[in-house]
Amino acid sequence: MISVSNSEHKRIIAILRDKTQVTLANISEQPFADYCWLEDNKLQGLERKSIMDFISSVFNGRLVTQLRGCLDEYDHVYLLLEGVWDRNEDGKIVVYRKTRKGIYVPNVYSPSITYEHVQGSIKTFLNYVDIIFTPNLEASAYTILNLAKGIKPDNMMTKVVKRKRTAMWTRDNRVVGLISVVSRMPEKLAKKLVDKFGSIGAIANATPEQLKEVEGVKDGIANNIHKTFWE
Repeated sequence: MISVSNSEHKRIIAILRDKTQVTLANISEQPFADYCWLEDNKLQGLERKSIMDFISSVFNGRLVTQLRGCLDEYDHVYLLLEGVWDRNEDGKIVVYRKTRKGIYVPNVYSPSITYEHVQGSIKTFLNYVDIIFTPNLEASAYTILNLAKGIKPDNMMTKVVKRKRTAMWTRDNRVVGLISVVSRMPEKLAKKLVDKFGSIGAIANATPEQLKEVEGVKDGIANNIHKTFWE
């Protein structure tokens, strides 16, 4: 049996109902994760995001709050990223929209967010959850169904670092945003930088020499920050 948030897409709910027993839950009954089920007496939770929703929720800090709740609530957490996306020659994110004729039409999602930014965010989240990629709603539905049956998909990225179930990151959205934007940015250094400079904008405008005044910030991190915002 799969418990599904009643805010989820009707097409996915219909496919799951055709194949297994489904219980709809409202936000008070299931405040975290779009889907949950029991596997070997352990509660599994899954949060589904379109790639566009993933990007926006990463950079406004909403996804961190959602996954923090999931990690506190469930024994195992999955993040499902849905959609067809790639990068163009300028390194920008291109999201492909499926038309009624079944043709995928490319659109640049945001000129300010690069492919490397998104890949860096995905690598960071892998320290906490397993990530699955699907191209569309139907594929998502069958992937969720297989997971509930204990079948792991081939395109699942699994955690490299196994951490204790502690609170995820910080509640400070400035720190979350800096971690998301700058690849290989350690959380402790992000906190120190925010404490010193006060905002991501001030950090972006600081010279590498000014950044290195923060304890623990070496040439590599300082140059990486400068490159992220200025190149």
